[in-house]
Amino acid sequence: MTTPYPPQVFGGARVTTHEFCRLLKARGHEVAVLCQIAHGDRLWLKNRLRSRLTGSKFPEDRSQDYSVYRGWQPVAGVSEVARRFAPDVAVANAGFTGSVVHAFVKNGVPAIAQVSTVEFDRMGAPFPQSPQVAYTANSEFTAGRIREALDQDCTVIPPLVIPESYTGCEGGDSVLHVNPRRLKGIDITLGLAERRPDIPFHIVEAWGSSEETHHHRDRAASLPNVTWHDSVSDMRPLYRRARLVIAPSRWPEAWGRVATEAQVSGTPVLASNRGGLPEAVGPGGMLLDPDAGLDAWERALSKLWDDHARYDVLSSAARAHAARPEIQPEILVARFEDVLAQHCRAATRRI
Repeated sequence: MTTPYPPQVFGGARVTTHEFCRLLKARGHEVAVLCQIAHGDRLWLKNRLRSRLTGSKFPEDRSQDYSVYRGWQPVAGVSEVARRFAPDVAVANAGFTGSVVHAFVKNGVPAIAQVSTVEFDRMGAPFPQSPQVAYTANSEFTAGRIREALDQDCTVIPPLVIPESYTGCEGGDSVLHVNPRRLKGIDITLGLAERRPDIPFHIVEAWGSSEETHHHRDRAASLPNVTWHDSVSDMRPLYRRARLVIAPSRWPEAWGRVATEAQVSGTPVLASNRGGLPEAVGPGGMLLDPDAGLDAWERALSKLWDDHARYDVLSSAARAHAARPEIQPEILVARFEDVLAQHCRAATRRI
């Protein structure tokens, strides 16, 4: 990936990658991650010292239970890492996915584009039309967009959420919003907080704040029932505070990992009906058009918050939706393993 990686930076795609790596390693595979190095911490300092001592632009570290190669401009580092690690197949995600796929194919390595966004114009180089490239999508919605934009079939593999990591987070008394941007509907959430001063709201930043985020933070500071949190590496304490998760996104979310994580503990989700959110939320919450107006969102919030019988029904549905077999870790990693093996075999036959 062309973005920083744990433990420097966290986030949905990075957490999913880490969990897949961990489980694939447990199944006997050798795995590694190529990523951007973030500036300024101890890991960066060790990385740069190791680079000077070894001459490697992408030194290996063992901050995880597998090899991680970090450096500047990961696309340029594909040749070095492909030579040193010698992968049978590469999986490209998070960042300039198209450029990473191009680079691995150029170096003779079959590649899988693990697509978790529908912003194809922000993935660097266009995906090559090559039998050395295969695709996975994180939702049926994303798969449909891949077929429309790229004329490619793909396997749907939703984000990997380990249930044991999110159990025991029920019993909260607040509304939780993750990633305070207008595209994510933060203006709707803050509008609801103004109208319902009796409800506590917790808002947590995503990794990488912006001037826009600062604007919303200033508005939130004027509301006594809103608590603002910087980005965190562990969401569980925030989920424990949440009675409801809200995701009023205007952006066509490819999935909505926050919904799955929250639903593990039976926390319903009030979300927009955009993109892959309906798949992620399912029957374990309520869906609304983000342009329905604040009155409609307030009515929906009141139905969930004030009607305890309705809430209990949706809470049970949320827990059941998170427990459905097709998104359980052992199913997803086996499906991903099959995709990797099939693509390796197919690509080898076509060489």
